[in-house]
Amino acid sequence: RLHAWWARAACELFVGAVDAIRGADRVVTDRLHAAILARIAGRPVTLLPDRFGKLSAYRDAWWLDDPAVTMAETHEP
Repeated sequence: RLHAWWARAACELFVGAVDAIRGADRVVTDRLHAAILARIAGRPVTLLPDRFGKLSAYRDAWWLDDPAVTMAETHEP
């Protein structure tokens, strides 16, 4: 029962996140999954640097030629 409940809850959370991202002109984030969802939804993304370099590594591997993905120099607005 718990698995079925969690599966429904996870689906609702996912749909809510995608709806929120679709309503944005641009997504500014330091979270990898938010950036991936934004690109799937067709939204441009500004990546904020994280202390582990995960976002810049992902950008370099998958989005280097994507003009809709930019990397901020600092985490400050």
